[in-house]
Amino acid sequence: DDVLREVDDVLARLKRALAAVRCELLDAKGRADMAAVRRTGRSFNDLKDLVRRLVEERRLITRNAALASLLVTVCRRVLPVRQVDPTALVNIPASCEGYRRIMDFYFFTDA
Repeated sequence: DDVLREVDDVLARLKRALAAVRCELLDAKGRADMAAVRRTGRSFNDLKDLVRRLVEERRLITRNAALASLLVTVCRRVLPVRQVDPTALVNIPASCEGYRRIMDFYFFTDA
């Protein structure tokens, strides 16, 4: 949720910047200032491309989260609940191996 909130915040800021550059572009067109139109047009297109790419990244994030949620739901329905011994979580090293032991402990349990 935090990542999506940050992405949405960046998207909102980019869209505000895009609107401001669009106004500047229309103003330059109204003045017939071709140098400003070209310069502002490039900025506008770059911002528009950034917005498009960030929207696509957001779509991938939400799609992956939805797929992971679906996988967990399906596995919970199909696989039996594992019985675990909570005393197995003692003396866990602060390392990648320790992290894996903790994840394995909680994997498909109701703990």
